[in-house]
Order: sequence, then C-alpha cells, then structure tokens
Amino acid sequence: MDILLFACRGLHVFGVAVWCGGLMYEGVVIIPESGMGKFDRLRRFVPFVWMSAWTILLTGTALMLFSPRFVFLQYEDAWSVILGLERMAFLLMVFFAFGTSRMLSRLKQLGNGEPDASAPEQLLVHRALQFHRMNVALAITGILLGSMIR
Repeated sequence: MDILLFACRGLHVFGVAVWCGGLMYEGVVIIPESGMGKFDRLRRFVPFVWMSAWTILLTGTALMLFSPRFVFLQYEDAWSVILGLERMAFLLMVFFAFGTSRMLSRLKQLGNGEPDASAPEQLLVHRALQFHRMNVALAITGILLGSMIR
C-alpha cells in the first residue's frame, strides 16, 4: 500500500507542476501574442494541460480517500478544513480554465472574420488575461494549502 501512495503522490505533484507550468506558459507566451498562430499552438497545447487536470483530480481523490483522517463532509479539524479549501481552489481553477478556453475560442471566431459585435477583441483578451491571472493565483493558493495538509 505504501508504494501505491508514493506513486499516487508523485503523479499528483507531477500533475500540479505541469498544470502550473502550463498556466505560466499560456499567460506569458501564448495569450499576449498577436496573430492567428497562437490558436494553433493553443490547440496543440491545451490537451496536455487538461490531461494534467484529470491527473490532479484522480490522484487527489485517491490520496484523500486513502487518508485515515478523511471523513466525508465533516470539517471538525484543521486538516479537513484545509482539504476543503484546497478542493474549492481546484474547482475554481477548472471553472476559470473553462472560461478562458471559451473566450479564446470566441477570439478565434473573431479572427476568422465571423461577426460578433457583443464581444470586441480587446475586451476578450483583457478578460481572458484576468481569468488567467485568477487561475494562477488559485494555483499558488492550492499549492500552499497542499503543503499545509502534509
């Protein structure tokens, strides 16, 4: 059982590193870039990041369920409260990631010449960067909360 927990913990840490590294790369390199080439790069890059999100979800759930301290829907000690906050941070990260993806797909539609008067390009880029910054802040919060759980 110890080797399973070790492997699960290692995959979880790897998934978190890939997710956060992907967020940093996306925010620094891809989103601010101009031109239609960024959408091709995003299309190739995004599945790798989503794979890491699924890895984080599955390994985090396994680590939570294998822990002897975990009791479903009871927040009586500090460990349970921190775990609950970490789960909320992860859910918000996924929500903001979906929002960023939707905005970037709308930007691609604007770049293809499809009319969309309700969402000008600059506003969408600004909002996507805002969502992205929230996602990075939540990732850092999740990492700090995760370090407090151990």
